[in-house]
Amino acid sequence: MPKPKKTLWRLIWPLPALLLTACAQPLPVLPVEPARVPPLPAQARVSLVPTPSICWLTCSAGLTRERENWRNTLTD
Repeated sequence: MPKPKKTLWRLIWPLPALLLTACAQPLPVLPVEPARVPPLPAQARVSLVPTPSICWLTCSAGLTRERENWRNTLTD
């Protein structure tokens, strides 16, 4: 026959867990607003920034071509 102390311990040890789970209630679902991104200032918008006089169209076209080649190597 098992000792009474061990039997009592086997019955008591899950008691705290049962009490905690019995008192637990589902958490309320709170509505969450999406993060607001502030608009860019007028100076930061591309359409309002003039092209500097040191940039040539061939230079810009070459840079664009190089970026496209680099992007293609990343996806291949």
